[in-house]
Amino acid sequence: FIRGETFMPDHWKILFGILGLPRSTDISALTFGMLLSVSDKIIENAAAIKDLQQRANGEVTIRDALQELKAWGASALFSLTDHEEGGRVTPLIKEWKEVITAVGDNQSLLSSLKDSPFFRPFADEARQWEVRLGNLDKYIRGLNVVQRKWVYLEPIFNRGALPQEEARFRTVDTKFVDIMKEVQRNPKIASLGDTPALGDTLNVL
Repeated sequence: FIRGETFMPDHWKILFGILGLPRSTDISALTFGMLLSVSDKIIENAAAIKDLQQRANGEVTIRDALQELKAWGASALFSLTDHEEGGRVTPLIKEWKEVITAVGDNQSLLSSLKDSPFFRPFADEARQWEVRLGNLDKYIRGLNVVQRKWVYLEPIFNRGALPQEEARFRTVDTKFVDIMKEVQRNPKIASLGDTPALGDTLNVL
């Protein structure tokens, strides 16, 4: 229980306090002899040491899960395709289902972490991700709807149909194309959740 495979510096400090060793003890300089010298304390505080080891194991599980989430945020990219109409090429998002599923899975992961009794030290970081993924889910679903409507309507308006709605569509068209060019410039999926103004834009499209 005191091998410390999953211990972080704060766990070691707590252990040293339990055993009566200086809390400033350098972990790299810790020797087996030092532990033998406090063997009576180890036996006396066996229950507390087991609890500490259990806490460290629980925390490493949460830490690894958040690390995986951060790795996803840093590497997951939108899959884009070029849409050509009337001599203009516009990048569009494809594989929407996979993106929406990935965001939902990450939201479920965060929700499950909250059930752990060892969650508290990670609450602030998890809350930031919760907000980020909530925005991302909303923006992706909204952008999906707008893209489907845009793909349907663009060729209609390019043929000159519905002239009475032309001005309105061109306003939507300009904003949508600007959004997609920004996605093309920075295709990281998680980055979309860091654009608060996007929600307001999508609401009026």
